[in-house]
Amino acid sequence: MIKIVNKHECCGCGACEQICPAKCIGLKEDSEGFLYPETDGAACVSCGLCEQVCPIKNKKNRVGGTKPYAYAGWQRSDDIRSDSSSGGAFTAVAEYIIKNGGVVYGCALNYHMDAVHIGVETIDDLAALRGSKYVQSKIGDIYQNIKECLERGRKVLFVGTPCQAAGLHGFLKKKYENLYIIDFICHGVPSPKLFHNYIMDLEQKYNKKITAYKFRTKDHGWSQLGMQLGSGSKIEFADGTHIRKYPAFKDHYINAFLDDVCLRPSCYTCQFKEAEKEYADLTIADFWGVNRVSKELNDGRGTSLLLVHNDHASELLEKIKDQFYYKQVDFERAICRNRSLIRSAKLNPNRKRFYEELETKGYSYVERKYMGAFTWGVHKVVNMVRNKLKL
Repeated sequence: MIKIVNKHECCGCGACEQICPAKCIGLKEDSEGFLYPETDGAACVSCGLCEQVCPIKNKKNRVGGTKPYAYAGWQRSDDIRSDSSSGGAFTAVAEYIIKNGGVVYGCALNYHMDAVHIGVETIDDLAALRGSKYVQSKIGDIYQNIKECLERGRKVLFVGTPCQAAGLHGFLKKKYENLYIIDFICHGVPSPKLFHNYIMDLEQKYNKKITAYKFRTKDHGWSQLGMQLGSGSKIEFADGTHIRKYPAFKDHYINAFLDDVCLRPSCYTCQFKEAEKEYADLTIADFWGVNRVSKELNDGRGTSLLLVHNDHASELLEKIKDQFYYKQVDFERAICRNRSLIRSAKLNPNRKRFYEELETKGYSYVERKYMGAFTWGVHKVVNMVRNKLKL
C-alpha cells in the first residue's frame, strides 16, 4: 500500500486514490489544508497499483522526452485574448477539441470558491477554465472520467500542473491518440485552506458574498516583466460590485504565493522540474522576458510561451493556426525568464511558522505579519542580493 513518510514525497495528484480497485485509499486534508492519501489497511488487497502510478515514487522509471520546440504566440480573437492570463493558448486548443466533439478538463472555481477540476463540452463553458488559479485544485475522479471518454473514442484535452499531468499519464498507463495533455510552467501551489481563509476575510470585511475571483486581469495591460508588477486580481460580489487589487503585490494572498511562504511541501523539491517531458504534449506559460527574445512578439496584450514536446502536439498546433498566431523562438532564450520550468521554489524560512500561526492565531494575524507588500519587497531584495553574491 502507498505510505507517505515525508510530505515532500507526495504532490497530491490523486492517481493512487483513483487507481485503487478496493477503494481503500482516500485523500485526507492535513492541518495546512493539503490533501494526502490514507489507506484502510484492512481493505487493501496488496495489488501495488497505487505505488505503480505514483509519479514521484516512479520518477526513476520515467522515460525522458526530447528537447521541446519553443514558440511565442497569441489568440487571434481580441476578446478571448483579453480574458486570458497571457496569450490565450489554452482557449485556442480547447475550442478545437470541443468543435470536434471532445471534452476539455481543467480547473475552475465553483460557487464556494473551491478550485476543482471539471469537464466541459461547450464553448461557452470554457470561460470557467480560462485564466490562472493560484491554488491547488481537487482532481476528484477526473482521471477515471477521462479514461472512459477515451475508451469511447472521444477527443480529450486535460490541462493541469506538471504533477497532475504526470499523475494522469501514470494512471492511464498508455498513450491515446485522442488525448492531449497540457501542463504549464508552475511556480508551486498554495493551500486551499489558506485561500478559503482569505476569501472569508474579504467577505467579512466587505460584508458581501464573493461570487467570482479572477487572479489576473489585463485591464492595465500585460507586463512582460512578471506578474508582481502587472496583472492584479478582480473580486466580484453577489450585489454586482467588485474590487481590484492592482498591481499584484497589493493582493496579500498573491504576496504569500510569490514569497514562497505557503506552497505545498513537495513544491520546494518538485520532481517535475524538467524541460523534456513524456507525460505532457504541450507546456504553456506567460512569456516572461519576451522583449529579450523579440520586441515584435510583445504588443502589451499578452504573449504565450508554448513548448512542444512531440509530433502529437506539433500536429495540434498546425490545426489551430487559423485561431492562434505563433512563431518559433530559441528555446534557451525563451526560458531565461521562465526558470520555474526547471527550478523549484525556494523554501521560505518562515513557512513552518506561517502555517502554525495560521492554525493557532488565525488568518488576520498571519496576513499582517507575513503577507504585506513590504514583507514581499524585503524578501525580494534579499534574494536578489544573495543571487548576485553567488555569481
